[in-house]
Amino acid sequence: MREVAADIRAWLERGERLALATLVHVQRSAPRLPGAHCAVAESGAMVGAISAGCVESDLIEWSRSVVAGGSPRVISYDVADADAMRIGLTCGGMIEVLVESLSDHGGAWDKVLDCIERDQAVALAVAVSPDDLRGRRMFLTDDTAGTIDPAVDAAVVEAMRQQLIVGGSSNLEVDRAGEPVRVFVEAVAPPPSLIVIGATQTALPLIRMAHELDFHVTVVDPREVFAAADRLQDADEVIREWPDRALESMRFDENTYVVALTHDEKFDLPTLRKVLRSDVGYIGALGSRRTHAKRLEKLREEGFTEAELVRIHSPVGLDLGGRAPAEIALSVIAEITAIRYGRAPRIRPAE
Repeated sequence: MREVAADIRAWLERGERLALATLVHVQRSAPRLPGAHCAVAESGAMVGAISAGCVESDLIEWSRSVVAGGSPRVISYDVADADAMRIGLTCGGMIEVLVESLSDHGGAWDKVLDCIERDQAVALAVAVSPDDLRGRRMFLTDDTAGTIDPAVDAAVVEAMRQQLIVGGSSNLEVDRAGEPVRVFVEAVAPPPSLIVIGATQTALPLIRMAHELDFHVTVVDPREVFAAADRLQDADEVIREWPDRALESMRFDENTYVVALTHDEKFDLPTLRKVLRSDVGYIGALGSRRTHAKRLEKLREEGFTEAELVRIHSPVGLDLGGRAPAEIALSVIAEITAIRYGRAPRIRPAE
């Protein structure tokens, strides 16, 4: 939802009618996960994506139909369909996409968009079936809004609360007088936070890549020449302080990723002292194995345990073989991405 929120807001403010397409189910292989969205204005303009371009042209037509007053629809795409070659669905999977009007829920969407803009968590639920409930929505911000059916609303609210805890999306089935009601629930969490220590040459492409991946990027560097605003235009925040002072006022959680890029003890050690005993999801530090060994020895002398020290990813990044600043940045963001999606351990095994 975050990737389409700004455009949805702009269209709504211009008074345009639009439809929202939501990927609610995936079977076998598909380019995107449930919870992917695209929005289509009545003009035919589209933002977001449901697939890798396989089904979007077809969805535009369905969306126009819904915008024109049609009922919410669930569209299935399967490689076995007769239309598969026309549509171009060649990945071998099956997907279901709910298409609904975005004008049917009044001011509730305004509040959701406000929360997303302010990086506040929000949960959404929409009925997928049966037909008489399809497209009905509930919203959970600082309170609840909307209704699917009085018989299932309490269960849906509880599911939304749980989804906010675990993140992502799920399909919920609730009983309504012996009839199953299928509800798609998704949580829109604040963006992941990347804290870059040292506005070095490697930091610049890393910041750009992280910005493209919707990280909230904070750069910490006391050096005016390095932390000049014109060098760091893709950063969300630049703190011109030494790491020990800058990090003191920050809050960390599993959605926070920290990487030190100076291989200078004046930057590295204060950073590591602060984050090693925090809940951050990733700690990376640039430097050779020899440099890192010296860092570890100093931290051991200060009382840090092996269980704490093993959290540091150094040499930083996946071993892609590159040496140029942009290549190192790519390896770092690749490692962070792998950790976010469970493809690499948050704590690196001891070597």
